[in-house]
Amino acid sequence: YTGLGRRESLHAVLNKSVLNSPLRGEISHLRFSPDGKFVLAQDDSGINVLSVEPFASLFRIDAPEAKPARFTPDSQDIVFSTFGLRVETWNIAEQKMRDAHELVTRKSFLQTLLSPDGKTMAGLDEDLSLDLIDVASGRTVARGFAMPHSPRVHRGRGWMLHSGAGRLVLVDPASGRAQTGTELPRYKRGPAPHDPIALV
Repeated sequence: YTGLGRRESLHAVLNKSVLNSPLRGEISHLRFSPDGKFVLAQDDSGINVLSVEPFASLFRIDAPEAKPARFTPDSQDIVFSTFGLRVETWNIAEQKMRDAHELVTRKSFLQTLLSPDGKTMAGLDEDLSLDLIDVASGRTVARGFAMPHSPRVHRGRGWMLHSGAGRLVLVDPASGRAQTGTELPRYKRGPAPHDPIALV
């Protein structure tokens, strides 16, 4: 063991060498880009980005604390968040990080979900209340949705069932303004927006 200023102590070692390519864990998350041109293969220490035609490895993102990564809807970037509320956006063409943001909040969230474009994060707290946070500014744009279910981002707006109030709610992430789409009696689940309607 090395670290904390301690000297390494190994017994009966015959040979010691450093692996040029470190061992990788199993692939835990695999996803195609929306345009079908790229694949991401995520293991417990990072994200491999591959092209489909020709099938080849493009680059790797070291991200040991990353939640499942995704492509943006335009297939230009990869976005992911970590359990520590860090959000990163990587550009595929440039093969480098476009931006990174560390979100700071006084709340502790049971669950978080990053929007497909990486611009908004939803956080569910211990009171089962949902907050929407603008990633670039770190500002909470909407809060206090009781018993929310199945938040989705569709055409730049957040869609979710505000089940505690019996409503389908549409949220503008820029202003934080919430608008009731329709009243729904009882506890509903699973909105699926599809222009010009939403299936519940």
